[in-house]
Amino acid sequence: MRPEDARLRGESFNEVLDGIGTVKFGVDFFNQYCALLRGLRIRGDIVANVQGGTLQELYWKIQRSHARRVIFGMEQNLEANNYDFPDGSAYKKKITQWIDSVERRFPGIITVIDAAPVWKAASKSSSWNNFLKTMPGDEARVYLWDKDMFSTGDNQSANLATINLSFSQTIPQWLYQFSKTFPGKKASVWQWGLKPKSSIYNTMIGCIYIGKFYKFMIDYNKSYGNFISYASYMSLKSLDRGEGGFKNRDATNMAAALKSCGMLFRGNPQVDDLSISGFNGLSGVALEQNRKYTLLLINESGIEASVSAVNINGYKVQGVYRITSLSASTLDSDAVSYETTSGTALRLKPYSVNVVEF
Repeated sequence: MRPEDARLRGESFNEVLDGIGTVKFGVDFFNQYCALLRGLRIRGDIVANVQGGTLQELYWKIQRSHARRVIFGMEQNLEANNYDFPDGSAYKKKITQWIDSVERRFPGIITVIDAAPVWKAASKSSSWNNFLKTMPGDEARVYLWDKDMFSTGDNQSANLATINLSFSQTIPQWLYQFSKTFPGKKASVWQWGLKPKSSIYNTMIGCIYIGKFYKFMIDYNKSYGNFISYASYMSLKSLDRGEGGFKNRDATNMAAALKSCGMLFRGNPQVDDLSISGFNGLSGVALEQNRKYTLLLINESGIEASVSAVNINGYKVQGVYRITSLSASTLDSDAVSYETTSGTALRLKPYSVNVVEF
């Protein structure tokens, strides 16, 4: 809790800290989350309170959310958590017992240990991860923040090249290092996203970044046996923390990009081999279920793309295309158009992220 949170509730922050005040909670986020899970008919992914919580509390959360995955803490390697976990050895000792208890009580549940960033080799992070190497658990946590992968400036073409480099080199190198640090464990990306203080936040190039992240995850898992087991974009509300002086920053375009890319995962599609011809500067992935196709196509050029042929698994396919598109006149524009069109011609607007169904 922050002082401003207490003020909004009409409480004394100092009294709450001293343990003599009463915290009046407003929205019950956990039960809202459980209600959402029930509405979507899916199982939950939860974070265990590994400091002040208890195993009985965790059992209740697992049952309440019908959890399929438990992440045992977030960023416990940071200095702020030294009292409970001064090093990886302390974390390993406690959490190994918790994982064993959870797996006995809930057979088949996925357990995730809280690894430090693998790319911080000469730091406490490396020491922390060395202790965690022999821990039980199905997955280890990794986070992929824009601020750790690249810096942006005023030149949007240079920004786009830098973003492309992060997907072609930086992330693959980190995941390779991760696989060597935690052999036998899959990667659980909790979390990824764009910080509101980023110069590309809520712009067209920010939308392209989100589209490229989805494309990378699909391509990488196709090549490496679903090595990335889970990936969660940090909620837009949680990201709005006032960092860099940005507070209540408009996130409409970020939400639209996430919603559009989320259309790729309706049902349980398979990933196909995609080849597109007729235009340079266009990339994408293809998914198929019951002979119905969904394409994610990203046009990172300033010219409309007219696709002359779509080949999936070596065969030319076509149909009536339903195109959900985000586009703008320039990469740095926040005037992003969000629309859906249909037709037999596959034309993609300049600087656009497109989900094509047919």
